[in-house]
Amino acid sequence: MGWRRLDIELAHLVFDASAAYDTGHKTNDNTINNNVGHDRGLDGNIFYRFHKLYVGGGASWNQLSTTNYSKQSWHPSFGVGRDWLGETFSLRGQVVYKLPGSDHLNAAQGPEFSLWMPSPLTSHHFFMRETVGIYLSHATVTDPSDAALSAEQIGNRSVSGFVSMNLLYRFWFPSR
Repeated sequence: MGWRRLDIELAHLVFDASAAYDTGHKTNDNTINNNVGHDRGLDGNIFYRFHKLYVGGGASWNQLSTTNYSKQSWHPSFGVGRDWLGETFSLRGQVVYKLPGSDHLNAAQGPEFSLWMPSPLTSHHFFMRETVGIYLSHATVTDPSDAALSAEQIGNRSVSGFVSMNLLYRFWFPSR
């Protein structure tokens, strides 16, 4: 339903943050009358820039609330990025790895690859950003006190992913 994004570029600091909300809910979760719900989340990273290379980390929080239950998790992350600046071409590449953090139910984790064209270090107003995320997780642990069931659910692994393409507009230019 909605998301908001903030990116800040300074001489030695790269910061990005986003907030999201949608009316997603669970289906086929073995509960009755669980047809209403919402997702919300916050995500942020801060990087220190060394010339055209930057390194850093951040965290994300997500919460799923449905008619019958609610669950949430925190995921720390770390990453690296680089800007390539040429006379007629520029781009930025970034990789952030999200760790499982407090997600003991599914232990979702994996890399997110982002590509900006042109690089945000240029003086353009419009940018294209593509992000691809690949996550490894296991089946939801339903009863942590049952060791055999938990081992079976943790052993049931899956891979999921997403692709996001955004057109971004910058309102002002950072001073250098």
